[in-house]
Amino acid sequence: MTNRIDSPLLRIFTKYMILIGIVIAAHTIVISKGWAQGSVVPLGSPAYRLLERADNLGLLQTPFPQLRPLSRKTIALYLFQLDSVKMSLSVSDRNRLHELLREFTFEHSGTLLSNSDTRVNWVRSKAFKWLPNWIYRNGDDLSQYREDDFTLRINPKFRYDVGQSPIESWNGLRRMGFGWSIQADWQQKLGINFRYIDHFDAANSSSFNHTFHDWQTISSSDLLVSGESPSSITRNPGDSAKPKTSDEYIVSETSLSYQVGRLHILLGREPISWGPGVCQQLTLGRQTAPMDQIRLDFELSRHFRFMYIHGWLYAQPQVVDSIYDPNDAHPRKLDRPKYVAAHRVEWTPNKRVTIGISESVIYGDRAPDLPYLIPINLFFASEENRGDNDNKSLTVDFKFRPIDRVTTYGGVWVDDLTFGKVGTGFLQNKFGYLAGAVTDDPFRLSGTRWLCEYTRMDPYAGGHFYAINRYDHWGRPLGLDLPPDADRLTLRSEYTPTARWQLAIESQTARHIDFAYIDSILVYPGSILRMYPYSVQERSLSWGSGAGSFQQVISLTARYEFLEHFWVSFAWQQNRTGTFISQSEFRKDFPKGYNSQARPGLFDWASKKFDNTSTLWTLSVMVNPDR
Repeated sequence: MTNRIDSPLLRIFTKYMILIGIVIAAHTIVISKGWAQGSVVPLGSPAYRLLERADNLGLLQTPFPQLRPLSRKTIALYLFQLDSVKMSLSVSDRNRLHELLREFTFEHSGTLLSNSDTRVNWVRSKAFKWLPNWIYRNGDDLSQYREDDFTLRINPKFRYDVGQSPIESWNGLRRMGFGWSIQADWQQKLGINFRYIDHFDAANSSSFNHTFHDWQTISSSDLLVSGESPSSITRNPGDSAKPKTSDEYIVSETSLSYQVGRLHILLGREPISWGPGVCQQLTLGRQTAPMDQIRLDFELSRHFRFMYIHGWLYAQPQVVDSIYDPNDAHPRKLDRPKYVAAHRVEWTPNKRVTIGISESVIYGDRAPDLPYLIPINLFFASEENRGDNDNKSLTVDFKFRPIDRVTTYGGVWVDDLTFGKVGTGFLQNKFGYLAGAVTDDPFRLSGTRWLCEYTRMDPYAGGHFYAINRYDHWGRPLGLDLPPDADRLTLRSEYTPTARWQLAIESQTARHIDFAYIDSILVYPGSILRMYPYSVQERSLSWGSGAGSFQQVISLTARYEFLEHFWVSFAWQQNRTGTFISQSEFRKDFPKGYNSQARPGLFDWASKKFDNTSTLWTLSVMVNPDR
């Protein structure tokens, strides 16, 4: 007999009492000076890009935080700080700043604009005078409302895409979606965000088997619809063996947030991004699907910021338990619980340097664990004390601006570590790497940005012997959007002649190992769903050794805002793929279909290296894509 009480109801009650206690303590201890704003700004907002450019140009008094999304209050403080030095910006950036200052006027002055003539209000033009006065009254929101301490903004979200490609399953692609973006604040502290869009995809081909990510990602940092994660979907499971010509799914993000002073607390379902990187991030990447979460962001001082998240993840392929089998019915199955707990400290010793340290743990098959619900706990020690049955990792990253206009960044993600075998290819040492550089307005070319970014994942990185502990969400990695035993080089050039025009060209080159041999044992180091056999767990395997694929993608994109928040986008993409074998001593054992060539270099773009070439163009019309 035991005195331990283990009630599911008690566990849920305890969990939410802890959350409520944090909110009450924050409101009591942290004295709010002035007022605060709790709503968050979506990842696709142009405010992030503008402030990142301003930071690179050396125009901000303090470095821009490496956390996304940020609260409207935080973004507004940086925007109005930038307003004092706006003449140092390019013409296109000044125009964009002017638009954003209008959007964030309430966060600065506490008033909503109405019928302002500082912006072309096309709805109030002669052709639309028959519309009610409450529609686009400020030229920015479809509808806005304020009463006492409550404010509300409502905007529609719409998209229509058509695409064409020689690939049968991509032939005659069509997508249409419609939804709403609702943002509310109460007493200038409690924020509510709700973004929802229902999509319907169709194709002429009966082999409609492409994924959302395959179509939406035209290039790494310019999605067809900015601000929507490529994997932020909720699908009804279907029979993958049956051909289909259409699909329907929902994208939704919701959050309830509270900000008081320098503490911001969020409860909801949002995407999240931690750390430096324009296209990719190491610990938590922006390409990951939104997750249900509790999140804290605390600006401890001008030089230190602390972040914490506890998220509820979804394993795909599903990891389920059969709880009972009723008569004449399908077995009742439930997804096994899976969670992520992570925290991060950012130190900015001066305006040019940001150093970050992040710790994370993936665990499951039990209720949320109290040691991982304590934001300042050392997760590494707690995981070890529980028998090393979870999946812990550590990230160290930096951002450094040696001169104005040029920023370098990089970092290392460590998934298990044996110090004595670093550099030997030891299977249980798994690392992820990020390195990049970005320059804004190089050679005084106003409105331009050049980017070079390299990412790499070691064999089996992110995997785990227990499926519930894989470092993924909806089947996609939580950090770098890259499978194990792979690397990618991204070169990108952007030109923004005006705030309404955005042009970009990008090249991505990637190499990935499908399978390899350790002695005579066949292994799959390039899949996050497969782990090495116990019989070889103490062996070594060099990165990039095996049979794999080589891919090069070139994309051109052009976006134009023909009316406020109404965009039209055109994208063209060429995709070339090939195969290779880099384990020469075992080539005779590999199946047919792989070329007898060594692993190509990242700049080896000769046509003979590619087996297949395909193209895809897409035309899109979007309304409020980044709100």
